[in-house]
Order: sequence, then C-alpha cells, then structure tokens
Amino acid sequence: MTLIYGQAYLFLIDLQTKDFLKDEVFFMRRMYGYRVCTCAAVVLTAALLFTGCGNKAGNAETNGQSSAAAASGQAADTGSAAASSETDAQDQTSAASFAAKDGQETSAAEQASAEDAAEGGSASADGAGTASESESAGGSVESAADMQVYESSIGWKIKYDASCFELKEADGKTEFDFTGDDTVKDSLTISYVEGQMPDEALYTATAELDQEKIERSEGWFPDSSNWSFTRNADPYTGADSIYRNFRGIEHNGGTVIIEIVWDGSADEAKAMYASDKLAELADSFEFTSHRPQEQFAYVPGVYSKSYTEEIEGQKNELTYSIELNADHTGMLHIQDDVPIYWTSMMFYSEDGSNAGEYKIEGETLYYKIGSEWDDFAKIG
Repeated sequence: MTLIYGQAYLFLIDLQTKDFLKDEVFFMRRMYGYRVCTCAAVVLTAALLFTGCGNKAGNAETNGQSSAAAASGQAADTGSAAASSETDAQDQTSAASFAAKDGQETSAAEQASAEDAAEGGSASADGAGTASESESAGGSVESAADMQVYESSIGWKIKYDASCFELKEADGKTEFDFTGDDTVKDSLTISYVEGQMPDEALYTATAELDQEKIERSEGWFPDSSNWSFTRNADPYTGADSIYRNFRGIEHNGGTVIIEIVWDGSADEAKAMYASDKLAELADSFEFTSHRPQEQFAYVPGVYSKSYTEEIEGQKNELTYSIELNADHTGMLHIQDDVPIYWTSMMFYSEDGSNAGEYKIEGETLYYKIGSEWDDFAKIG
C-alpha cells in the first residue's frame, strides 16, 4: 500500500513549507489519502474490478467490439459492449476512470420513455427521475438518482453517492460508510462539539490515541476563509493498517470535526477507487450557515517596540514592529521587511522557514528572537 498511503500527510508535519498554507485548497485530496496513479496497468486493473459502486461484481469481460446498436438506442448483443481504454492523462479523480462498461447498453431516453408509458410517471432523459427530499434526525436528504445532498440542521451540507456510501446517524454523528467493496473499510464521520474550540475538541476526540505520536498541524480549510486544526493518527496509534485523520473547524461557537478513517490493508486498485470516492465526498463539504470565526479575533493588529542603540558613541532610536492581518498574513518590520504567515503560535516566512515563535498576553505580543523573548505593545 506504499503507493496510496506511503506519502500521506507529509504536508501536515510542522508546517515547514509555504505550500501548506497557500495551497490548502488541495487539503481534502491529500488529507483523505487521495493519490493519482498514472500507471496504465493500475487503471486497467481498476476498470476490470469496478463497474460503479452499485455493481460489486464488476468482473464481466468485454470483447472489445463496439456496438452500433447501442448508438442507435438498440440493445447490444451480450458480451459485445465497448471497452474503451482511456489514456493516463485522463482526470482520475472521477470514478468513471475506473468504470468498465459491461453487458447490454440500452438507450436511456428510450428506457425513460418506456417507463413513462408503463407507469404514467415522469423522469428525466437520463433516467435520474425527480429529486426528492426526506427528513432525518440530524438534517435533510435531497436526492436525484444516486447522488444525494445531506444538509445538517447546524449549518453544513455534503453531497454523496448513495450507491457508494451508506448514511448513518447516531449519537450526534453523521457517518458515511463506503459500501463499494466489502473488503474496504473506509468512512467519513462529521460531528459537532458545542462550546469548545478546535484544540480542546480535537483533544477529546483523540483521547484514546497516543497523544505523543499524533501529528498536529493547522492551516486554511479548503474554502480558504476558515482556519482549521488537524490531528493525524497513523496505524501505530491504533489498530493495524487503519489510518485516521481529524479536522476541527470553529463553527458558530463550537467545532465541527470531520473524521476520516481508511484501511491501508485493502487491495491497491480497490483502495485507490475508494480513496477517489472518499476525496470526492470530502471535497463536497461546505458550510451553509456560518458566522465569522472568533478564535483569533484578538490577534490582528500592529505591535511595536522601540530600541535605543548606541554605535560609536552615537545613540540611535529604532522602532521595530510586527503587523498581523486577519487573513493570517503579516509583516515583520525588524531591520528588514519580511512577509510572514502566522498560526496560533508560530511565524513562517514565505519560503516556509520558521520565522519565530510568538504568544500574546493582553495587549502585549512576545516574540522569541534567538533565545530571548522581546515584548511588543499593541498600537493599532
């Protein structure tokens, strides 16, 4: 499983690169084990294994003969469906990259028309039918064919493929279990902790794991407007081959926790397919009713410190300042002007290198330069 998981979460470690802070829009695919494989052999293997989550057999062989009858809306002869082989330049985040067409193809429009005539109902040309909405304990589900949208009553929604994931709700958690293959035990669970900020909520969520071995990080959530915290637990913190990731985002006075679990022991092609579907699911998460975050409201501002420096008997008055913006960017005006990014306790320069540790107490910012802490007073 080295291909899928061997490189997972390197971007989380110690925030050592600027790309983590600036390119956080790719978080979901990295966080959830998403990897693009350009190996044609793996693509073909996956194509043979899967014809979509709803068809677990997926082992039917095709004879490579194109079916002219299918193009005209007629049923194709059994075993003569086209098996088109796409190049590895194709976007493999789509589950269609792993789908093999098998059996007979019938014109969707013809089928829909036949169903209308037989049942007197209405359906779209692609057979998707009319979207429906149902209420559940924690939110509502709007569906159109297999693609469904779950909307939580606390202000978030997510789109999922019902042929690949089973929705469960219990104990204040909304869980999506991967059902595309019985040998793959992947899942995504979303919960809400009221009255706690991400650090505290994540500590509670990971309390049963070895805290000293958990990788911690923070950065922009994919929507690029919310700061979030991450806890990554590799198999050595729990059951063998089970990877777990927790993402905490401050939301309306509490914390939304997105927990991802995936199984590193699954067959490589199956794991890749599940990984793609999990990434697709996670990428669709968004807030629908969300107040601006308040956790770091006290940080933005300009902090200043004046120095008296004597050189060859001449006294010079120097003023250094640190400017921190609400979007987690800033500037160190100390000798040189250095653009920075700031987290809850660290400054990083644009190249991702460590630019120093800081802490704020009241109206004073303490910045560690070398082994000494210098105090800067807030002036704006």
